Amino acid sequence: VSAPCWAVMGLCETTGDLPVDALWVDRPDSPIGWLSREDRKPGRTGPARLVVHATPDWSRMHLEDDPATVAAAVALAVHALTGIKLDNPIAHRWRFAQVARSATTPAYWNAGGGLGACGDWRIGPRIELAWLSGTELGRIMAA
Repeated sequence: VSAPCWAVMGLCETTGDLPVDALWVDRPDSPIGWLSREDRKPGRTGPARLVVHATPDWSRMHLEDDPATVAAAVALAVHALTGIKLDNPIAHRWRFAQVARSATTPAYWNAGGGLGACGDWRIGPRIELAWLSGTELGRIMAA
């Protein structure tokens, strides 16, 4: 089972005094679940920019909203939370973005059919879990 996520990206003059490169947000009054300073990733240059993921609940409530409306609402929430103003934010809807209920094992392998399956959907909703799932599938196949 998957949950939706609205993702919003925007340029900003500065990321201000935000002391972290990424931030999980756990506030019931905010649509923001996570944000990342993309300008701080290795090898990135150019203006300051943020990527923001709305919470699954907020994304579900606003699933059919216009992307411009979502971008404006999330940009206001970013400003309220951090003081950072996003310039010309854009929004992208992922209908099936995050694992809400994962499979029971980290990987699947059918040796007779030569078919395997792995991914974050097997373990949980984080990119590193997709990698761990793939590593587990490789281990199973090698055995």
